[in-house]
Formats: sequence, C-alpha cells, structure tokens
Amino acid sequence: MNKAEPSRIVSVILALGAALLMAFGLRYEFVGEALVTAMREGATVPSFLHAFQARVQAVPAAYAYDRMDALMLMVVRACVLLWTLLVVALLRRRPSAEAMLTPRQRLLLWGGVLLILLAPWIWLKLLGLALILRCGLRRERELKLSADRMRMVWYAVFLAAYVCAPYWVFPDTRWIQLLVLAALLVLGWWWAALPARALCVRIPAAHWGLPLVVLLVAAFHAWPAGAGVAWMGDEDYHMMQMAYLCENMPPAWMVTLWGLAMLVTSGAVRAPVRHASWMATVAVLGGLGYPHLSGSLARYPYLLRWVEAAPVQLLHPFPTLFYDEAIIRSASVFCSAGLAAAVYLAMRPQRLRAAVVAVAALTIPILQFYGSLVCLETPVLTLLGIAALRASALMQDDSKRVRGDLGWLALVLAGFTKETLLPVLAAFVAGRAWVCLRKGRRWREGWTGELRLVVALCLPMALYLIFRTSEAVFRGHPGFWHQWFHPAVWSVLFGSLWEQLGCLGLLAIAGTVALRREHTNVLVWLWGWVAAVALFTMGDVAAYVGYSRYNLFLVPPLLAIVVLWLVRLRCAHWLVALWLVGNFMLSPLLSSGARRTSWGTPVAQVAERFYPYPEALDWLKTNRGGDRILFTGSGYPYYFDFYFSQMQWRPDYVADQEAITLEAAGVIAKETECSVILYHVLDDVSPIPPEVAGYQLIRIFTRAECTLIAYIKQDSLFPEAQ
Repeated sequence: MNKAEPSRIVSVILALGAALLMAFGLRYEFVGEALVTAMREGATVPSFLHAFQARVQAVPAAYAYDRMDALMLMVVRACVLLWTLLVVALLRRRPSAEAMLTPRQRLLLWGGVLLILLAPWIWLKLLGLALILRCGLRRERELKLSADRMRMVWYAVFLAAYVCAPYWVFPDTRWIQLLVLAALLVLGWWWAALPARALCVRIPAAHWGLPLVVLLVAAFHAWPAGAGVAWMGDEDYHMMQMAYLCENMPPAWMVTLWGLAMLVTSGAVRAPVRHASWMATVAVLGGLGYPHLSGSLARYPYLLRWVEAAPVQLLHPFPTLFYDEAIIRSASVFCSAGLAAAVYLAMRPQRLRAAVVAVAALTIPILQFYGSLVCLETPVLTLLGIAALRASALMQDDSKRVRGDLGWLALVLAGFTKETLLPVLAAFVAGRAWVCLRKGRRWREGWTGELRLVVALCLPMALYLIFRTSEAVFRGHPGFWHQWFHPAVWSVLFGSLWEQLGCLGLLAIAGTVALRREHTNVLVWLWGWVAAVALFTMGDVAAYVGYSRYNLFLVPPLLAIVVLWLVRLRCAHWLVALWLVGNFMLSPLLSSGARRTSWGTPVAQVAERFYPYPEALDWLKTNRGGDRILFTGSGYPYYFDFYFSQMQWRPDYVADQEAITLEAAGVIAKETECSVILYHVLDDVSPIPPEVAGYQLIRIFTRAECTLIAYIKQDSLFPEAQ
C-alpha cells in the first residue's frame, strides 16, 4: 500500500460520514422527540417507530430549541473536534524537540479549547484563544496547500455560497431548477481553477504579542458586546435571521458545511475530480434540505449568514444562553480580533510597537462602534484589512504570484460577501491595469493572466447580482451622480470622516507624503480604493452621505497606509500615543457599554439607538406578564422576539409604528384593547403627561438619551398605584 492510500481511504470514510451525519441532522429533532416519547411509553422499538412516524407527519412550521437539540449540538461539536484532530494527525510532520509541548503547556492548550467550547462569556472564550495561540505556536511554522487543494477550497466556498444556500430554487419550474443547479455545479468547478494556486503561509511564533492583542480585544469589546440590541440599524433583523438559522436548522446546515471542509482538508490531493464529486453531493443534499430559505436569500449574499451563525452554534454552551447578546455577537468580536491580529502581524518584527498599533487600530471610533455589533460589514472589513495590508504583493507581483498570496485569498472571499464592495473590486482592477501599463511590454504580454484575475474576482459578485435582480426585493443604487458637484455634500462627507475615523485620515495623508516615491503603485491602488468608495456613496440618497456603515470600507486602505508608514518611522511611539488619545476622545461608547444615540449619521437619523429594552421588558414580564401590550411610537419596526426568547416569555402584544404622539398611542391602545402602552420617545417630550386617553403613567425607563414610557389602563392599575 503506498503512502497516499491510507489518506484516500480516510477521505472516503469521512465523506460518507459527512453525508450520513447531514442526512441524520435534517431530521435529528424528530429522532430526539421520538426517543423521548418511546421512553415514556415503555422504550420499545415499535413505540419508537410509531412516535417517529407521527412526528414526521406533523412537521411544524418552526422547531423549538430544547434539551435534545443541545445534546445533538454537543455530538456535532465532538465530531468536529475529532475530525480536526484526525486531519492534524494526517497532515502534521514529525515535531522537533523544540516544538514539543511540556505537560503544563499541553494542559493550557486543552484548557483554551474547553474555554472556547464551553465558557458562557465571550471574554473567557477570547482568553481561551489567547492560550491556544501562546501554547500552540511556539515557533514559526508554514502552512502549505497545493494548487489542487486550493481548487477544492474555492469549490467548497462556491458551493457553500450558491448551492448550500439554494439560489437555484428561485425558478418556479422544477426542471429549470435542476438545470440551474447543474449549471452552478459546472460553473463552480470551472471558476474554482481561476483563483487557485499553491498557497504557502508562514505562521509566526506567537510569543506574547499576539495573545496580548487578543486579550486586549477581550477587554475592550466584551464590554459593549453585552449592551442591549439596537433599534434601527438592522441589528435586530440580522440577529433574528441568525436565530432562524440556528433554531430551524441546527446542526444540519453546519454538518453540510463541515462536510465540505472535511473533503477539502483530508485525503489525497491527486484526485480532484473525485473530491469534487463528493463535495457536490454533500452540497446538493444540503441545499435540498433548505428550500424554505429562498425567501431571505436575495436580500444579502448568504455566505455571510453561514459566517455569522457558525460561531453562535459552536460557541454557545447551553440553549438558555443562545439569546445572550454577547454570544450572538461573537462573530463580530472574533472578526475584530482578526483585524487587530492582521495589523500586529504586518508589523511583527517590532513586537511592542505592533501590539500598540493594533490596539490603536482597534480603537478607531468607527471600529469601536461596529466592532461588537451584529453587522454584515464586520467580517468583510477583516477580509479587506488583510487584503489592504498585503497591497504591495497584490499590486507589484505578476498574476501567478498574486494568486498564491494570502491577500488575494482574502480579496476573493470578500467578493462573495457584500454587493457594496463593487467600488473596491473596481479599484483593484483599475490599479492592476495602471501597474501593467507602467511596466510596459512585458506585462502587456501577460494579459491572459490579468484577465484571469478579473474573472476570478468579479464572477461571484456578478452571479449574486443576477440572482438578486431576479427578485422583487431588489434595491439598486439610485445613481445620483450630480451630487458630486455639490459643495454641501463634500462638506458633510469630510465632517463625517473626522467624527468616525478620527486622526486616521491625517496619518494616512502624512504617510502618503513620506512613502510617495517608494510605494507609488501601492498608494495609487489604496487611494483609488478610497476615492471609489467615497464617490460611490456620494451617489446614494443625499440623506445617507457620510453614514458610518458606508464609511467602514474606507478604514482598510487608510489603515494599511498608516501601518506601512509606522513600520519605517523611528519615533512612532509618540505619534501612536497621540493617535490613541484622539481615538478615545472621539469614542462613541458610553460607560454603560451602549453607543451614543444616532452616532454616525450626519444627515438622516437612521443610525442605531439603544433603548432600555431589557429593563422595560423584564419589568413588564414580572408585573404585567398576562396583559395585552402595545409597542408604539418608534416609527420603525423592531424584532422584540429576541428578548421574548431570551426571557422565555411570549406576551400578547401589538406592534404599531404609526402612532408618533402619545395621544395617538392612547387611541390605538383603546382600539386594539391593549391594557399596557410602551411608548418610544424619539424627540423631546417634556413634560411627560401623567395621563393619556384613560391610561396612566406608571414607569419611565431611560438609558443615556433613549427613553421608554409605560402607561397602564386605569382600571387595571396596581392597588398601590391607584
């Protein structure tokens, strides 16, 4: 038996196991409930089969998250852990004496793994990550993936984005759906060869710098991550989307994606066609299990849903903690840690300075605000940060070497995530074209390689836009390009940049002046990136110019310029100290962990507000849990289901956004027969009337600048309040 044969056998076993686990996961909740029923009836095989058949026939619209779900989730975690150990055993080389762990270090390493999997608080999970980095990376290592293996990686990403998330169910006719599915499988296999090339990444020794950065992320972001869920800004919507995934499809979709990862990282690399067939089979089976997702597929690229929901599934230890704000925001916190780590590694030879600069980057006002919120842009920001920090290689290397760079991998992955990245992709293409023209004839002869880069980068985004425009929910860019010539629009934009980025823009300008001769190509791309994003956002509705979520994409190129400059600057410590002071002076965070009201919107009031929902709803549950409640005054919908699930409370309520005055709220409460009114104060209401249309003021809840007012119908008041 040759050396590759055992790994091929293991690959087949793992592939079959992935398919079986996925098929079992699609109906595991039925099996769990049938087992419980059978045990109550005598624990016989016929009773189990009868209960299972009855459960399958009574398929509910939504599945509850119960103890059996928790048990199955632990089983999946154990499988993931065993698979990881098996892959490491297959791929690792014989360790040297220097690389061997002492018993104490091994204990700390496994302690970190247990903290990540079982700790109920996000800061303990980050502490576990720091322990793993400190003990697991004691010396510099190299991660090498062959071109065939990288093609498997890209094919798995494509299948997860467009097959596991069933975009192919959009057509109404079944045969057209199958045709689209077949076309996606073939297109994905053809496309996966375009960005693929052998990858070699050097993983530096962790020592103390990288764990320190992770601990600082824990200290800084774990505090605001536990603040209340924002009203407006869509955080509550995205949280409920994640909850929908994790409640209605635990661990079925996770096993599907895990199966794709297994097939990429295990087995022989000399059989790409056989691996591709296994991956396509797993992806199709997974996609067949999720046809009901199609209603929310077109709004956002669905690869982000997997990225956000996977940490929640793997990291929350018990079902009762699933609706904890910090746990469900864990993806954003870990992405912030990833961005800080990328900055640290870019300055790695200077460890102390690298750690301080990473902290300074983490405390940029706009990153303080969004670094621990459920925001689709946070994972994208980490990928773009890695790409921007690798700008020198992406701009100056030839197309073959670019496809083997870590920054290229991050940039292509970003193309799967957000349609608003179009200006960034366009800036990269334009930057490469400009460099080609400067290099002359030798580069012009490699136009096929450049065309390959363009297609590999832009095809995933184009495919998503095709699916999106086929749906009625399509919301395109308005294209108000005439606003480029309005001085008032430019004034709003520059004012917002100072509030949201602090000194970062000034440092980037100073760095550009210092680096203009040595890094011309890099600076052209990065400033072209800034210009493309700024002009694109200025063409949107005037009310959204300067909106902080749009300006997030300006951070990576400016930060890359600053890092490139600070690496070469001798007296950088004073400059970084001033940068840190400026960031904290402009901080949008309050002492409670909440953010400033309507921060980051210089024109339209569409940004997040942090109302005291936990306190108000807890009081209502304790004192008026059986009453019919009217939630009103907001003028914008809010998904209270997050807190209802957290409190295990399902009140009878009416949500009405039309009543913008207290008088109108009282009228609507009478019409809907509600005995409690919870009114959002959007503007200054002073003095607050003690009585409104037969409802009497009973409680005022205030957090920072956001206030909720509770009115109770007079005939249902507490005796002590009468």
